[in-house]
Amino acid sequence: MKIVNNTLIRVTPKDIHKGTFVIPDGVTSIGIHAFYGCSALTSVTIPDSVMSIGEYAFWGCRELTSITIPNSVTSIGRAAFSICIALTSVTIPDSVKKIGEYAFHHCSALTSVTIPDSVTSIGNWAFSGCSCLTSVTLSNSMTYIGDGTFYGCQSLTDITIPDSVTKIHRLAFVNCEKLININIPNTVTYIGSEVFANCDGLVSKPANYKAFCYDRPQLRCRNKDFHINKRGWAKGKIELCKNGIHFCTNLFDIFNYYYGSYGTEFVIALCDVSDEQDKIGAAEAADSKRCARWVRPTHILTREELIALLNNPIKGGEKQ
Repeated sequence: MKIVNNTLIRVTPKDIHKGTFVIPDGVTSIGIHAFYGCSALTSVTIPDSVMSIGEYAFWGCRELTSITIPNSVTSIGRAAFSICIALTSVTIPDSVKKIGEYAFHHCSALTSVTIPDSVTSIGNWAFSGCSCLTSVTLSNSMTYIGDGTFYGCQSLTDITIPDSVTKIHRLAFVNCEKLININIPNTVTYIGSEVFANCDGLVSKPANYKAFCYDRPQLRCRNKDFHINKRGWAKGKIELCKNGIHFCTNLFDIFNYYYGSYGTEFVIALCDVSDEQDKIGAAEAADSKRCARWVRPTHILTREELIALLNNPIKGGEKQ
């Protein structure tokens, strides 16, 4: 064990007794890589003197099953508990203000987590790959969901995003295959790319939805202008991803192709469409993307209408 200026610099396998380690009182920081790869570590006691947990501090501690972080800690560093694959529970105290990128990445045994309201920032990919995570309570102080925050959380079935959040960034919920309920507040103005990709349980009320780049009042797609209650036509052979006017029958799939600030960068409209269409076959993909000879936008969804539709997926429904 090495301690320098009250920072725990390094713990070696010989310092770990029967899988346990007690950090001495007076240590104020767990340094970068302090327990990095200590595969025999099963439990650790952190004293109230510790104020920060450094980057990669417990990275790869594959036998660590639980962790209680004391009320003195204010920050959890990048990848601090990444690949702690036996970690089933973690207690994050009200003192923590920041959780770094990849902090709990691939903690594949973690089943639940509560982020206290003291936390204002959760780094990108913080809980990605937590495949057994079923329950998440988010901080009411955070203002955004970062890139890939819950990427690959395959067991997550529902999540409530607090009113403090205004942005959901790209890939946030990709491969959350069992996610069937999501509650997005009206405060959200920005939704990033592929936020709901491969979330097969999220199926909206079936309709014809088309996104347009928005240059108020102009609707535009592929350099073609569209108008409310007027048909926009395509010439030639109708072929998906090659030629035709594209739309989706599942609202969640729209975000595989359009993203940004809703109402300024893009909008989504309900549409009438021609019978002449091409679509992705069920054997090829679950995506509801289709293209038609013509599309007639009939109503631009307000942000409130959009969020209401996203918050009411069809339970157990199948993509059209």
